[in-house]
Amino acid sequence: MSKYLLAFDTSSDDIVLNIASFAYDKQELLSVLAKTHHAPRAANTELLPCIDAALAQAGISRSELSAVAVGIIAGSYTGVRIGVATAKGMAQALGIPLFGLSITAEKLSPDHLLERFEQAYQYQTGDPATVLPQYPQLSYAEEAEKKQHPERYRSAQPVFKSEPVSSKSLASPVNPAITLRALTPYDIDALSKLAGSIACFTWTRQHYADELQMANHLWLGAFAADREGRQQLIGYAGANASVKEADLLQTAIHPDWRKQGIATALFERLFDRLREVRAESLTLEVREGNTAARKLYESLGFEQISVREDYYKNPVENALVLRRKCTEHAHSSQESLLLGIETSCDETAAAVMEDAQLLSNVVASQAVFHARFGGVVPEIASRKHSEAIVTTVEQAMFDAGIARIVKQGRCASRYDNSPVPFSELTGIAVTDRPGLIGALVVGQAYAKGLAWALKIPLYGINHLEGHLYACAIDDASGDTDANFDDLPSPHLSLIVSGGHTVLLHSSRPHEYTTLGETLDDAAGEAFDKVAKVLGLGYPGGPILSKLANSGNPQAIDFPRAMIHSKDFAFSLSGLKTAVITYIRDAEQKGDPLNIPDIAASFQQAIVDVKVAKVLRAAKKTESEHFIMAGGVAANAVLREALIQALAVQGIQTYIPPLKYCGDNAAMIVRVAAARLQAEERAKAAGEASGKYLSPAPLSADCASSGSLDT
Repeated sequence: MSKYLLAFDTSSDDIVLNIASFAYDKQELLSVLAKTHHAPRAANTELLPCIDAALAQAGISRSELSAVAVGIIAGSYTGVRIGVATAKGMAQALGIPLFGLSITAEKLSPDHLLERFEQAYQYQTGDPATVLPQYPQLSYAEEAEKKQHPERYRSAQPVFKSEPVSSKSLASPVNPAITLRALTPYDIDALSKLAGSIACFTWTRQHYADELQMANHLWLGAFAADREGRQQLIGYAGANASVKEADLLQTAIHPDWRKQGIATALFERLFDRLREVRAESLTLEVREGNTAARKLYESLGFEQISVREDYYKNPVENALVLRRKCTEHAHSSQESLLLGIETSCDETAAAVMEDAQLLSNVVASQAVFHARFGGVVPEIASRKHSEAIVTTVEQAMFDAGIARIVKQGRCASRYDNSPVPFSELTGIAVTDRPGLIGALVVGQAYAKGLAWALKIPLYGINHLEGHLYACAIDDASGDTDANFDDLPSPHLSLIVSGGHTVLLHSSRPHEYTTLGETLDDAAGEAFDKVAKVLGLGYPGGPILSKLANSGNPQAIDFPRAMIHSKDFAFSLSGLKTAVITYIRDAEQKGDPLNIPDIAASFQQAIVDVKVAKVLRAAKKTESEHFIMAGGVAANAVLREALIQALAVQGIQTYIPPLKYCGDNAAMIVRVAAARLQAEERAKAAGEASGKYLSPAPLSADCASSGSLDT
């Protein structure tokens, strides 16, 4: 068991850090290395290099960490989110608890980090999902709303109230108030006390202190809050995982908490940890006459393998030796197993891909939080990513475990309901451009924390190329058009979404030239703004499209901006203004609004320009293949218009299934898989490495803009 605490804060212009050892003879922290590194507005690029340097100076490896603590009081909102996201990734990948430290700017120092840790340890669960930045004020959009609708904010709750969701793997399925986490040296007294209350255990406090220091000995605890909110140890399980056939050392549940599913939850979490360290099975001994324990172990899938005569003393009794195999995953060291993360706007997404086959794809939408503002609020988007990132990735890993069983042709039993271990990942792909910078940084910092802890490559992926590769996702569902290993080459492509409208040409794989892009509003943005004026809600695109189905697209002659221009640029602000002016004029005159006709005419104006530009570009580039991607690619009228117009020219059109048109992580991890395959082909051909994809350094940053031009 590891024995160090890593504590840091990134809420100011400094990275404040303290590495401390746990004293085993008493509950105390001893600072090993304290450091303050000046890094104004550079936490994302300098945090992990700073931590690496400090650990190296102290002679400590990341595997020796038993807990992480991070500052959560926002000085710099972005700074604290970077620290929290990085810490979440580190703790989740290492399987150790994370604690949030409430530190004010005037008291910020390495020593104060340790002072605040003791209080945090008493009252917090250690679940990385629940550690969130604390904000002293509302976002600017909420402040504006509060002035208009003060009744919505008449609450006794503080304005920085967050909405954490407990990690599924850390909560008891029977009682969500019970938290499971790895034990640390700070738990020695509680562990010794609980074990001492069980008559059959004779270990001393020193025994447990020694155990918690041993490498590859896994100790998990179940905690519940008392009336004052302090976390109390109510159960535990320990195993020696230094060999492939792990042995159970001890397990106990406080008498007052038995028959509540805690033992079952502890063992299932223990099996998850054993899979992480590649253990093949868990073996234990139980008294032959202990009917209750035998029934529990049988329900958990243990089977008897032998009997040890007169093994127990006082009284003398046989021991039954039971064993349960860990779920056997079929991952080969020759295969790539990639985790993809996407947080460029208002969707928190994660996906797992084995080679080029998608195993899972999870999207946590924020639309409900932005709907009342009529569009995405960047500050709220960033906050929501901080809340959802851990559980979204956890769900993706869990779904991937089930998908892998199906892929093997096996029927999943209750004992197979386990996530793919983080230790099996071979790389992490994360969107690092373009997008909302506050949103991107949460996903990137979290991904860097994971990659750092797992010692695996991190790959920065362009969100725009991700949309293109949504056409090439193989999810074994049979409803995709992905019958090729890579995108067709050469090809012409149009990306239309809430933030982008761009026409591209690719002459060779992963090489792109921008032919034209919007000079102002993106297509999806125009849909949302018109819908907002009409009071239709957010997101507006799907609502307008549905209304347009019953409208006349020729009813109103809205302008087709730049349809006859000789270039391939787009402009939608004029069309948007024309629609809004039409609505305002009708309202002033008291004329009734035919909203379906407005929606259909507006939509047709957009479609006409897109089709005209694409046909002209296809002729100029002599393209035989065309790809349309992005959220607006879900628009049925635009899809059909382009398919029909290009078919006349003999051009094959590729459009992602509707489920992959919007932002998702499957498309991000698919780009990484394709570029890694291209790297392998280049290597076989004797070409230099890094042409198509190379690992990003831990000092990498993200960017709000990002062209695909090469």
